[in-house]
Amino acid sequence: MRVLEVLSMLHFSALPIQLFEDAWGGAQKALQCPSHPVYMIGDPSQWHISQLPDSLQPQLHEWDPFRLQEATCLLASLALVTRSTQKGSPVLSMHPLAQAWAKERQNPIQQGQAWICTGSVLALSVYRYTVWRPCYPQLRAHLQAFLDVDTAGMVLSGSVRFRMEILFQCGWILHRTGDDLRLARLLQHICSQLEVDMFSPSMELSPLYHLFNITLFNLRKFGEGIQLLERMYDIKTATLADDDPDRLRIQHQLAVAYRYNRDIEQRLRHLEHAIEARATLAEDNPDRLSSQQLLARAYIAIGQVEKAVQLLEHVVKIRDTTLAEDDQARLASQHKLAVAYMENGQIEEAVQLQKHAVKIDATLAEDHPFRSRRLFSAWFL
Repeated sequence: MRVLEVLSMLHFSALPIQLFEDAWGGAQKALQCPSHPVYMIGDPSQWHISQLPDSLQPQLHEWDPFRLQEATCLLASLALVTRSTQKGSPVLSMHPLAQAWAKERQNPIQQGQAWICTGSVLALSVYRYTVWRPCYPQLRAHLQAFLDVDTAGMVLSGSVRFRMEILFQCGWILHRTGDDLRLARLLQHICSQLEVDMFSPSMELSPLYHLFNITLFNLRKFGEGIQLLERMYDIKTATLADDDPDRLRIQHQLAVAYRYNRDIEQRLRHLEHAIEARATLAEDNPDRLSSQQLLARAYIAIGQVEKAVQLLEHVVKIRDTTLAEDDQARLASQHKLAVAYMENGQIEEAVQLQKHAVKIDATLAEDHPFRSRRLFSAWFL
């Protein structure tokens, strides 16, 4: 039974059943993506979909949980798994001895096939992770167990490309669970298997280098992160048009990165170019507003506070008319404008914005990431 094989490759603790539905949803999304003439990492293939357990029925256009429920109920009736609920969501767990038995009963080739099946479930679920993001802490132990599997049969189960695609998508889950050290080791392994240099990016592997760059900054390796970003930008500059969204995105990231080495001139140059290239976008385009907001912060850093106030007033005006009162982007813009007002000596305007923020505070949950007093004080740390 394929579901039991999947469980044998993971940890014995509670596994959210939502993972399987998200893998099905990811398969539907992957089927709609156009195929590339050359290999592009970040795009699970038809082959990965074909490795899913039959009970997920990826060929159906609507999710049908019946066969998965039937399979898990059968396993529960045999006392191989326990079905329960955690935080309102159904989960599956196993006794450690039952989990060890389920794994050891397979020969190396079967274990390799089970690893590929499990990896395909994990990889495709990334496409639809938003539904069960609160379950990511639960998934951390399962992912570690999966990545720790050492089986010779894995070599016979799929090409290096297919296996590295699985590991790459697992890397995104590691990123979302905050396991940056393990993620860095995983990315080194992927680059080694693909026989590429970690600091010599290419267009076809740009998603891999993007994830590596995020990891470098999370590990506070700012110099290496900026070095990699600059090389990625050089490649996109040579191959993409000035207003290509992918090129502008990497330019925006580079502008953000330059604040770590305090290179204000470079930061201004990239941001001003990004805003100029995005001038044809709608005024409320999130990318355009984000670049304007970053440029305002750069203006504050070099003492051009009036320019910063003008830009931030524009951003706040747009977001106030298009976003909900408790939207994170809207709150962040208001706080940045309050800071700019204070820098410009406009104390009364800053106080008025803060009064509004305190009013919104009263409607937010205690653990809301943009509780205004925390965000506002963070500017001065």
